[in-house]
Amino acid sequence: MGKSDADHAGLESLLQAVDRERLDKHVKALCQWDRLTGESGAERAVDAIIEELSAYGIDHERHRLEMYCSDPIHGEVQVLSPEPYSLRAKARSFCKHCPDGISGEVIYDPYSRGEGLNPREEEEWLRKLAGKVVLSWNYYEDYVQKLEQVGAKGLIHIWPTPEALIHEETVVRSGEPQRPRTCIPCPTFRWSA
Repeated sequence: MGKSDADHAGLESLLQAVDRERLDKHVKALCQWDRLTGESGAERAVDAIIEELSAYGIDHERHRLEMYCSDPIHGEVQVLSPEPYSLRAKARSFCKHCPDGISGEVIYDPYSRGEGLNPREEEEWLRKLAGKVVLSWNYYEDYVQKLEQVGAKGLIHIWPTPEALIHEETVVRSGEPQRPRTCIPCPTFRWSA
């Protein structure tokens, strides 16, 4: 079903009502802090939001959540053969703590970009990943759970975008309470072809 002229006019009216200078001011204010969950920058950002809501006369309530947080400090992928070298990596939030690292045979998942396998083919392929460190384009929760179920040793996620920074990502379902769990190690590294 297509959008009507009234829908387009309503959207245009809404866009015109946005105060771009105010929006820019808020974005710059929030970007001045590292806002990792549970850290002081995140609390300062909440303070700033509450201050703005109060200034606008908007009723609000601050909630605090007791939870386990995982903010990895270091990640690295070391290739041992045929030529030894290291790749800078970002350990994923909510992944298994491996202070001594893990080692194992790496297997590339050619189906991780979404190439379709029927359920039987997928099940057969996933069984081949047992005991392996999987090199993959996919990091979504359902994929990670499948790797856990077949007994993969780890996941190396290939980050496909060109920016210079490695992003922080999480491998959890949104809306679910977080709990300590054993999951596979998942560093992310920058792919350059």
